[in-house]
Amino acid sequence: MSQARQRKKRATSRSSIVNVRCNPRDVIFTTNLLNPQQYAAIEADGFGHLLRMKIDAVENKNLLTWLLDHTDPDRMLIRIGAGKVLPITPQIISMVLGLPIRGENFKQYSWKEGIIFRQQLISDLNQSLTEDCDIHISNLQQEILKGNVNPLMKRCFFMILCNRLLLPSSSNTIGSVDIKRTMDHQLFGVVDWSQAVFNDLQIAVRSWHDRDKNQLTQNIYGCAIFLLVNFFSSIHLFIYFLQLSYHLTMYGCANFFHPFFFVNRYTISTTLTTLSHWWTGLRLHASPFMIML
Repeated sequence: MSQARQRKKRATSRSSIVNVRCNPRDVIFTTNLLNPQQYAAIEADGFGHLLRMKIDAVENKNLLTWLLDHTDPDRMLIRIGAGKVLPITPQIISMVLGLPIRGENFKQYSWKEGIIFRQQLISDLNQSLTEDCDIHISNLQQEILKGNVNPLMKRCFFMILCNRLLLPSSSNTIGSVDIKRTMDHQLFGVVDWSQAVFNDLQIAVRSWHDRDKNQLTQNIYGCAIFLLVNFFSSIHLFIYFLQLSYHLTMYGCANFFHPFFFVNRYTISTTLTTLSHWWTGLRLHASPFMIML
């Protein structure tokens, strides 16, 4: 093998290691720990749709990196083809993830306040944790398993929700950012979560474009699940329109379906079959929010 091919192979290997911080499996596991009263308390804050989430992993990292590569971090548009874009807005995030939209921003706290809040959380958990110990989601899940319906239980759930799904950071442990976001449990139902996810995702996309491509491990932050589900939903909708166009054409009514006015029956049927097979494969590999599709 030539030296040029060897260098290319090594470069390809280096770029193939992708670490996705968004981990919905932990959120689903935590949701299953909730008793009916706890579930109702979280649902009352406007998160019932998210509680029924089915997707448990980001399986297709190649597709995810492709989506990030083709997302404009300034305009927040995914360019999927010549003249074809998928917009990313707080409204679309709300529709796809079922998050509350329009409300208050997260209350801002200082770094010193974050240290105090962390100490208070360790004390409230009462699990023999010291100030030097990392706080893991298992510590928060232990509190949820007590079965209480109180502000601490809700804070523990939302810390996991932020850290693992909606606003994932670079740390697998619960940090001061997660703690500060959830200090005021009364704001959970009035915070503009869709705007918060949008802002964080925009930062994540910009970070991806500005990354050092020579690093062995490439990290993906932000709510990566949204990018995949939004893309899958668009493909599913496209197939639906193809099906509708096919039936209209079969019955001689294609003139009423403007986008496919010039497409003959054979083209529609062939495209529909191809995309349907592709869509089936995507569903099997990615298992998106099945209740939404």
